[in-house]
Amino acid sequence: MNNRIKDLEELRNVAVKKYAWDEKTIEELNRVKNEVAKKLEKAIKEKGYDVEVFVGGSAAKKTFTKNFDIDLFLRFDKKYQRISELAEEIMKRAFENVIQLHGSRDYFQIYVDGIKVEVVPVYKINSLNEAENITDISPFHVEWFLSAADDEIAKDVSISKVLLKANYLYGAETYRKGVSGYVLEILNVYYDGFVKMIQNVAEWTPDPKQKIVIDIMNYYKNDSPLNHLSESKLTPLIVIDPLDKNRNASAALSFENLKKFIMLCKEIVKRPSLEFFEKKPIEEMIKKGIVFEFEFEDKKHDIVATKIVNFFKRMRHYLNLNDFDVKDWIYDFDFEKNEGILGFECEIKLEREKIVVGPPLKAKKNVDNFKAKYNETFVKENRICARILRKYVNVEQFLQEYVKEHPSKEIIKLKWKIKE
Repeated sequence: MNNRIKDLEELRNVAVKKYAWDEKTIEELNRVKNEVAKKLEKAIKEKGYDVEVFVGGSAAKKTFTKNFDIDLFLRFDKKYQRISELAEEIMKRAFENVIQLHGSRDYFQIYVDGIKVEVVPVYKINSLNEAENITDISPFHVEWFLSAADDEIAKDVSISKVLLKANYLYGAETYRKGVSGYVLEILNVYYDGFVKMIQNVAEWTPDPKQKIVIDIMNYYKNDSPLNHLSESKLTPLIVIDPLDKNRNASAALSFENLKKFIMLCKEIVKRPSLEFFEKKPIEEMIKKGIVFEFEFEDKKHDIVATKIVNFFKRMRHYLNLNDFDVKDWIYDFDFEKNEGILGFECEIKLEREKIVVGPPLKAKKNVDNFKAKYNETFVKENRICARILRKYVNVEQFLQEYVKEHPSKEIIKLKWKIKE
């Protein structure tokens, strides 16, 4: 298959055929959606609540794939409070085996014929200013996208999601800091589809000092958004929200993941291949380093996952301080099983002796301070140097001590495998 794909256009068409929706997918989605909506509306009527069932997310925008989920929203009148609790009542009246998930508001999952359906409580609002939660504005996102894109662009968004999920770059959650579905929608509309989006992103230059700005509605045609957005929103990639000129839709994207996104697009331009759409197990992606498997507490997903990522981020820092040189890290979470996996691409064995390069000989005061700090010094290439012994020469020894001294409160079971 890889040898037969000659350019990006062909890659796009092959990916669409393999991953994006077709008429059979739409029929199946509509069957499940209608079945769930009917049961929800019956339960709402029985409870006597003023609630509207709204189809949102990819199901409404037609940006879903053959392996799809369905998002339904319970839009509550503003007179109600504690809408997660009311939604729970409705869900348990309508369905058995309801899974309650924790987020900024609790939301719910059910499975119908193996298809995951998420039901999210929101407020029915007339303007963005009334939103109490980011999910409240979801209907406005649907309205904008349907007005801006046709079915082909929707399919381009579908395969864009598959691509980024396969490369662990999808999602704006705090623990992921990747590219959100909404940003992918904006980029595909802005660049007129997948092919041009990949080509243009591949030309971006990642630089924390030079902002990349996408202003699809041309809100700032006579000025720069840098003069208007708050400092916290001035990230390396600025995607002006088409619904709110004061919001950077990509503010959650980390600089590290922006660089990975750009590099991924460069590689696709250079070598168009379906391989980029195929999610590889993290253990296979780590050629030399450490692969962790862990279990964690059943708490609010974004909070617990963010704390776990921060735990490993600190570990990465200390691995680097001890010369194990972490070149890359990849991680994933399975919130249904409360399990995760993370890999560090890094050195695993080091020489016992290490040479520390100090200041040039002409910097006499600094040289004196260096000699006072280290016992055994010597001169190399006109600089003062020292030989010291490393505390750790293998990563296993480091891990044993580090985990014992810096345990994670969220991880209830942790094991690792060293890959040589």
